[in-house]
Amino acid sequence: MNFMITEPLGQWHKVSVRETKTAIDLAEKIKIWLDVDYRYAEKVVLVGDNPNTPASLYKAFPPEQARRLIDRLEIHYNPKHGSW
Repeated sequence: MNFMITEPLGQWHKVSVRETKTAIDLAEKIKIWLDVDYRYAEKVVLVGDNPNTPASLYKAFPPEQARRLIDRLEIHYNPKHGSW
């Protein structure tokens, strides 16, 4: 399974291939994305087709850390007819 993060206007992308694609895997990728790749950004726009993103962060991390990450995200979900 893989995750792809892209910033089309910045001509930047990052792909991660993993054995699994669980809620914990997603949460770990989001944390790296926010804490490493976009550590200086106040808000990061996340567009995706996983409506369980906030729940996955709470599943993977202590509540304080999950809330810190969620507060930096502006989440937009793909419409169901536009999802993979």
